[in-house]
Amino acid sequence: MNKVKQMAKSRKVLKTDADVIAAYGGTARTARRWDVSQAAVSQWRITGVPPGHHYRMSKDLEGNGFIVDGQSLGWI
Repeated sequence: MNKVKQMAKSRKVLKTDADVIAAYGGTARTARRWDVSQAAVSQWRITGVPPGHHYRMSKDLEGNGFIVDGQSLGWI
């Protein structure tokens, strides 16, 4: 079972960009999943996930059982 599905079993509510990155298994796995550099993902921890990824990430994570709190994340 992959890391995303393992973590989703707990129905974790994601409230920060760091929570989102952790849900994917960390910086390297998030970078591979979204075809960006690890440096970009590290920057997301500081500046937030770029708006162009919000919808796709939330749908991906919700599809794997996570609850994405878009309001806390500033995504909505």
